[in-house]
Amino acid sequence: MTTGAYYISAAVSSGTQDYNFILPPLFVLKESGLIFLSAILLLYRMWL
Repeated sequence: MTTGAYYISAAVSSGTQDYNFILPPLFVLKESGLIFLSAILLLYRMWL
């Protein structure tokens, strides 16, 4: 869901700013996965 929202906002921004804000899919998936994993780890740590 986050990745889809990124690509929608990057497409809109690219169209309005005349600059390509769209990053490669592998990079975006890796970064969003890392954010998701760190959120799970923080949630686990707060519940201890």
